[in-house]
Amino acid sequence: MKISVAWIFDFIQSPVDQVDVTKLVHLFNTRSAEIEHYEKVEYDLSSFYLAKVIDALESKTILFVEEVEETVELPSRLDVRNNQYYLVAKKQGLWQWVSFLDLQSDKEGLMPALHVSEKILDGSWRDLVEKSDYILDVDNKSINHRPDLWGHYGIAREVASFMGLQLKSLDSMLAQQQVDHFNSVSVVSKKNPIEVTVDSQSGCSRFAGLYADSLTHQDSDIAKAFRLLKVGAKPIDAVVDLTNYVMFEIGHPMHVFDAQTFNSKKLSVRLATAKESLTLLDGQNIALRSSDIVVTDSKQPVALAGIMGGQQSAYKKETKAIYLEAAGFDAATIRKTAQHFKLRTEASTRFEKTLDPMQNITVLQRFVYWAQQDGILGDVNNSITSVGLVLKPMTCTISHAFIKQKVGVDLSSVFICKTLHSLGFKVEEKVVDKQLLYHVTVPTFRVKKDIEIKEDILEELVRMYGFENITYKLPHRIIQPFSVKKTNLLSDLKRQLAFGCKMHEVRDYLFYDESFIQRLSFDPESTIRVKNPVSENWRRLVTSLVPHLLKNVELNHASKDHIRLFECNSIWPNKNGLHTESKSLAGIVFDKQVVDFYDIKRELQALWDLLNIEVIFKKADDAIAPWYDRYKTAELWVQDKQVGYAGMLSENFIRPILAGQGFVFELDLETLLSFDNKSTQFKPWSKYQNVSYDISMLVPLKVSADMIKSAILQSSSYIFSVSLVDFFEKEDWQDQRALTFRYIMSPHDKTLAKKEIEEIVEKVVKSVEKYDAKIR
Repeated sequence: MKISVAWIFDFIQSPVDQVDVTKLVHLFNTRSAEIEHYEKVEYDLSSFYLAKVIDALESKTILFVEEVEETVELPSRLDVRNNQYYLVAKKQGLWQWVSFLDLQSDKEGLMPALHVSEKILDGSWRDLVEKSDYILDVDNKSINHRPDLWGHYGIAREVASFMGLQLKSLDSMLAQQQVDHFNSVSVVSKKNPIEVTVDSQSGCSRFAGLYADSLTHQDSDIAKAFRLLKVGAKPIDAVVDLTNYVMFEIGHPMHVFDAQTFNSKKLSVRLATAKESLTLLDGQNIALRSSDIVVTDSKQPVALAGIMGGQQSAYKKETKAIYLEAAGFDAATIRKTAQHFKLRTEASTRFEKTLDPMQNITVLQRFVYWAQQDGILGDVNNSITSVGLVLKPMTCTISHAFIKQKVGVDLSSVFICKTLHSLGFKVEEKVVDKQLLYHVTVPTFRVKKDIEIKEDILEELVRMYGFENITYKLPHRIIQPFSVKKTNLLSDLKRQLAFGCKMHEVRDYLFYDESFIQRLSFDPESTIRVKNPVSENWRRLVTSLVPHLLKNVELNHASKDHIRLFECNSIWPNKNGLHTESKSLAGIVFDKQVVDFYDIKRELQALWDLLNIEVIFKKADDAIAPWYDRYKTAELWVQDKQVGYAGMLSENFIRPILAGQGFVFELDLETLLSFDNKSTQFKPWSKYQNVSYDISMLVPLKVSADMIKSAILQSSSYIFSVSLVDFFEKEDWQDQRALTFRYIMSPHDKTLAKKEIEEIVEKVVKSVEKYDAKIR
C-alpha cells in the first residue's frame, strides 16, 4: 500500500518540509508496521502546461495554451470535449498529451480533463501540486490486523504518536450533516427521500446513505489528481475521484450511485439469489450466488457489495442526483466473493481487513466537506440515513504493577496516559487498594480484530516505548540436576524394537482417520473432539495407536508378506471420566500366513530385560479393545500395576481390510518407565554343581504358566532358573492342561545333599499345589 508523506501531514500540526523522512521510516518500522521501501518523488513541471480545447475534431484536437499564447494541434481523443482543460507537455519542441507515465505513475493512460479556474492559467496552477514528496510502500501483510492503518489519517495518528507531534482533529474536517439512525429499515421523510433496508445483518452490520441533488459536474481537481496518481489510483472526474480520495484518507470505501436510475425510492442490502445477474462497472456480467451480498433498488442488484458498483446505476456526466453509500460489510463474505469472481479492488482489499463499521458516517461527512469546498455540491439539506447496529467502544482495566512486571521497565503514568491518548484511547486513572489502575476505553477502529485483552494494551505501550529501549536480560534460573534415565531407557527400547525385533518405527497423525475407522466398523467412545477441526476426517484425538498401525499395515501389505511396525506417541484415553494425555508404545506383527503368539512373547522378553522388570501375562477380561481376540489376549502386569495388553488380532475385526494373522501390543509407557529399575548387579557363577529337576502337573486353565513359574522361583533361594519345557491340552481334560517345568538349583557355598534336594522339591510341590495343581 502506497502512502504519501505530504498527505499524512495534512492531518498533523507540523510542516512537512521539517520532517526527517529517514527517521520517520525507521520509527514506523520499529513501532507500527513494515515499510518495504520508500522513494522520493519530484516533479519538474516547467515543461507542462494547461491547455484549453478549442475544437475537438475526429482527426485532431486543437488546443490553446494561454501561458505561452500558442495554439497546439494534438492527436484526437474520444474523451475530449470543447472548452475542457487538459495537461500537455512540450518536449524537444514537440507538443504531446501528458500520460500517467510522464508523472512517474505505473498506471497506463492519459491525464483526464482537469477543473481549473482562469486565474491559474498563467502557470500558477503549479503551486497547487506538491513538487516534492516521499512515497512509503507499506507491506500489506504487516497491517492485516490493523484496519485503521489502511488510510492516511490512521497512518498520521501513528506518526504523530511516535514522533511526538500533534494530530489534527478530524471533526473540523467533516461536514456537520445530521444523522438519522434506524435499526433495520429507515423511514422516508423530507430529509430521507430513499428508504433503506438491511435484510442481511450478518453480511452488513451497518449501512449509511445520503441523497444529494445540488450537483455540479466537474472535471478532476488537479491537486487531487496528482495525489491519486502517487498512491496508485487513476483520476477520472471530480465525483469519482473524490470517493477514492476520501477512501485513501479515512481508509473506508464508499460508492456513488446515479439516484435517477433507481426503479423506486427503495434500497436494500441482501443476499443475492442464484438466478440474478449483474453487469459491473468494468463491463463484466456476472452470475450471482446465494452467498454474495448485493445492494438492490428493490427490483434488481445495483452493486456487488464491498467490491464494485453496477454499470446501470453508475455515476455519469448526465447525472443530476446522486446517492452516496458507505457500509460495514462482513470481511469473510467479501473475501470469498472477490476470490470467486477474481475481483480484487481497493474497496474489497480494505473490507477484507474487518473495517470499523462506525466509520461509514465519517466518510460521508468527509465527502460532503470536500464536495462543498470544491463546488461539486451546494447546500445538502438531506440528512444521512444510518441503518444497522451501533458498535460501542470496549473498556479494559490494566494495572500499573502488571505493566511494570511484564515490561521490566517502570513506565511513568504520564507516558502511559499520553501514549494511549495519542493513539485514540481514553484513559482514566484510579487508585484501588493502593494499586494504580488504568481504565482504558478502546476506540471502535481498534475493537474489531485488534484490541481485546489487557496484553493488547500492554503491546501498544511497549511498541511506542520502543523495544530497543528495553534492556535484554535473561531470567535468573537455578537449574537443578535431573535424571536422564527414562530418556535413555526409551531410546534403548526403541533400538531393541528396531534392531532386535526388526520392526520399523512409524509416526502418525494424532487424530483418528474417520474414513478408515468407519471401514473397520470401529466407533471409539468418549473421545476428545476439537471445536474447529482442520478437516471433518480428523476431528477426534486418538485413544489408542493400534488403528493407525492397522492402517499402515493395509498400506503396505500388498507388497509385503510380513510386516513389523511400532509407534511411540501420545494418546488421550478416558481414565475415570477424565481425558489425560499419556505416552503409549504400541507394536504390530502381521503375516499373510501364520503368526505365533509365543514366538512374539519371547521376543518381547528382551524389552522386560532392558527394564530389569518381570512382566506377568494374565488372562484378559471381556472389556478389551475390539481388535483383540478375546481368547488369545493377555493383560500385562508388573507388580500390582497393569502396564498394557498383548494378544492376537481378531480376524473378524480386521477382515474388511486385511487377510492374515497379527499380534499387537500396547504399553503404558509412563507406567512402564516409572518402576525403580535398579542397576544390574553381576554375581560370580557358583563353583558347585547345578541340580535340575522337571516337574509335570495338571493345572486349571485359569492358572497361567507365569503364575506357576513365579511360585517355583519363590519356593527356595537356591532356585535361580525356571523354564516351561512342555504343555499339552486334551478335550477329555475339560478345564485343565498339562504343564512341565524345569527348575535349576545352584548353591553358592556348598554342594547340595540328597536330603536338601528332596526338601526343596517338596517345597516346590507345595507351592504349586496352592494353585490346585495335580502332580503327575
